[in-house]
Amino acid sequence: MKKQIDNIKMLERVPYFDTSPSDPLMIIYTSGSTGLPKGAIHTQTSVLASTFIFRPNRSEIRYLMWYPFGHVSGIFATLKTLCWGKTLILERCCQLPRMLTTAERYHITQLPIAPSHAIDLANQDYHRQFNLESLKVISYAGAKISADIVDQIRSKYQVQISELYGATEMMGSVVQPFDKVIPPGSVGIPQSNNEMKIIDIETGKNLPAFKQGEICFRGPARFAGYLQNPKATAEVIDSNGWYHTGDIGYYDDDGHLYVVDRIKALIKFRHWSISPAQIELFLQQHQAIDGVCVVGVKHLTDGQLVRAYIQLKEGYRITEEELMQYTKENLGFQKQLRGGVRFVDRIQLTAIGKVDRNYYNRLNEGQILADPLIE
Repeated sequence: MKKQIDNIKMLERVPYFDTSPSDPLMIIYTSGSTGLPKGAIHTQTSVLASTFIFRPNRSEIRYLMWYPFGHVSGIFATLKTLCWGKTLILERCCQLPRMLTTAERYHITQLPIAPSHAIDLANQDYHRQFNLESLKVISYAGAKISADIVDQIRSKYQVQISELYGATEMMGSVVQPFDKVIPPGSVGIPQSNNEMKIIDIETGKNLPAFKQGEICFRGPARFAGYLQNPKATAEVIDSNGWYHTGDIGYYDDDGHLYVVDRIKALIKFRHWSISPAQIELFLQQHQAIDGVCVVGVKHLTDGQLVRAYIQLKEGYRITEEELMQYTKENLGFQKQLRGGVRFVDRIQLTAIGKVDRNYYNRLNEGQILADPLIE
């Protein structure tokens, strides 16, 4: 190998390539969480805009990166860290004890986790098993973590907790400035040069603060379109250049964004649109539950019924009837588990640790219920 390296002829200078701001620079495939993966084309401008607006405020940053390089999280984390001269530590394993071992060894300051790691961080005394004094920030994205779990992690590890938000199609759309206090539950404020609005999903009209609707962004960080898929591109980029995220959310009087759920994930029961994330957050607080995925199952007359797939903690037992009664006593009429409960050995996750909702939707394909399990 050394001989091969010695024989390599070094270039006298970096070659110049004639490019324009609108030239494609990279194609990043979506995760396919709401359908087949699509190739999002990012230009010279969108990549630069996404990367250089994230100038770190902290002098010493050592970021542990376990995301796949083919995923937007891996690409974005690499670009924003290395372009600003910070340290990137690569970890090939996404098992939490292995990640914490690496965090201790290399004095990591920022640790991204999957939502599936959160319960273990809260329940286990990893702060006693590992020296994590260097750790300043734990971040997560892709799914909600209950406020109780977030508070436990913050208190136990003495760190800042950041819920991040973005999309393959528009990297870095919102930011959480280190010098400002972000309200609990918010994912941040719009990034520099980015515009944000919330629209009514039925009428398309702009909505005021605290009204839930579809989140839309416009700005230089937006992708150019999907590779060889003009139909899909036209569905998410409107004639005025707004990118329609497909996410439901709202903003407060100070412009802080709050994300509720995916539009395609909403369960349509009679005249209600139900967020499965809200039911999942509630169920995650039960002492016997280790993981959960909530989906809709087709019904002859009521549209969809709510069904929960449950992974129990080791050593715990609970019946379907008990869980259904638990939700009946604590949640609204429309959020009842009328589609039943299915116990699984392990909740299926994607490559970056998100619950694989598509997997559970596919399990119910072709199934049409005639009668709910509860009225």
